[in-house]
Formats: sequence, structure tokens, C-alpha cells
Amino acid sequence: MRDYAKHLGAIRLSDSEGRCANIGSAWLDQPALLVFIRHFG
Repeated sequence: MRDYAKHLGAIRLSDSEGRCANIGSAWLDQPALLVFIRHFG
């Protein structure tokens, strides 16, 4: 499990305000659930 967190933590995505953020910062202090939604159309 830690291998996934280590690799995923370095990925940078835009947050809801358009700023870049490492997704690893979401689980620095506590567990986090990541949900990816893809919009077609």
C-alpha cells in the first residue's frame, strides 16, 4: 500500500481554484479518499 502512496503522492493536479497541488498533500495528516470523475461530452 505504501508503494502506491509514494508514487501517487508526487502527481500534480489542479485543485478546485486552478492552482497546482501534489495529491500526496491530501493524506499528509490523515487518510484520504481520492475520487476521479471523467466527464464525457
